[in-house]
Amino acid sequence: MNVTKQIRREGTTIYCGASLFSGRETLFNAYLTHNLEIKGYDVIMPQRDGFEFSDLNKSLSSLLRKDEVDTAVQNVIFILDVGKFVPKSNVILANFDEPIDEGLVVEVCSGAALEKTVVGFRTDSRSPFGSPADFFGGMHFFPAMMCDSFIRQHMPNKTLTPDGRCTEDAANAMGELANKIDKVIVADLERRQEDIRQYEKGKNHGWPTLIEELDIFMPRPTRYQAKVTELADVLFKGVDDIHSEAGLRTISKRYAEHKAEMEAIRPS
Repeated sequence: MNVTKQIRREGTTIYCGASLFSGRETLFNAYLTHNLEIKGYDVIMPQRDGFEFSDLNKSLSSLLRKDEVDTAVQNVIFILDVGKFVPKSNVILANFDEPIDEGLVVEVCSGAALEKTVVGFRTDSRSPFGSPADFFGGMHFFPAMMCDSFIRQHMPNKTLTPDGRCTEDAANAMGELANKIDKVIVADLERRQEDIRQYEKGKNHGWPTLIEELDIFMPRPTRYQAKVTELADVLFKGVDDIHSEAGLRTISKRYAEHKAEMEAIRPS
């Protein structure tokens, strides 16, 4: 393994985890994604790269009973996020603005268990569990404790000019947030590179064994995580565009064929 190459942002995938239930949230996430992509990162943005609920619902409705469709939609979206997007990513970027999204917390924990770099950030002045002056900005500290790095960033309240354009202050604040995220990601990549360098240095002295090598570089997922990842492969393997009519039809057909397995990941 070559560990002397320069740290490269290209090929580093960031999963941009955040709430996605309003235009305000989507606009913020899209703007941040753009700022990270122009730095060279590959970014998975659920609002852009995930499913449109209505399209998935319509596609599954043609193959399942009416009372099965809502459950199927939940299962497919969960499997996409936790079984495909999170394992595929190098970095889980968590937007911890209020209200903190429950799905985001699961994605953060899944990423941490898979030894992904987890970066949390917060721009919110709301502080339901403390004070804005606290290290975590008044959010509940449990989700934040799963992060490798935590960033707080002030965002101006006035974000638009009278004619609807982004203000210079808002653009600068978003750029500053992207720069902070970039800085901690690069630092983590450098740390991991140094870990590998030290490992190779030790290997030249006759250690470790092959089993120990696998322990170092291939963290074992939990049995549940492994099953969800396996089901993601069943649903999405070979589907180039999950948003196309053909892609949705293929995914829905595969779900119907493996419905019992898909439903088995839910609590009994």
